[in-house]
Amino acid sequence: MATVTTRKLGTGVAAMGRHVNMMENTLDCDTTNVTNGDTVQVLSLAAKTVVLGIGMEVITVEGGTLTVDVGDGDDPNGYLSGANGNAAAGHETSFDNSTAYAGGRLYTAADTIDVLFNNAADAAVLRFWALVIDVGIMNSKSYS
Repeated sequence: MATVTTRKLGTGVAAMGRHVNMMENTLDCDTTNVTNGDTVQVLSLAAKTVVLGIGMEVITVEGGTLTVDVGDGDDPNGYLSGANGNAAAGHETSFDNSTAYAGGRLYTAADTIDVLFNNAADAAVLRFWALVIDVGIMNSKSYS
């Protein structure tokens, strides 16, 4: 049986142009009031994107009870469940919990990262971020 090498040995993912990137969006509830049960699409994902992890940073506390779930249309709390939006200097990540997408997720079609508000919010400022990799085909070169 033959061994076929699909690319030169010693060339890694970074050499082919693949890098982990960070996306982020800050949601200011003072200018975008949300009510209990509202869902806000905070990040847009292209098709063929792997999300390695998601995080939420509390920049300004709500001043009252505020919890949020972070996920997508398939699982509204796939990344974070009951994240505290009223914790001073609070920061939660999907790396720190056991939600469905704690190990990451491949999106074969374009999608969004959604935040489900479990309480009304009119003061909190929350920063959401995602570590992502584009895994689409880079070129059509055939190796043999």
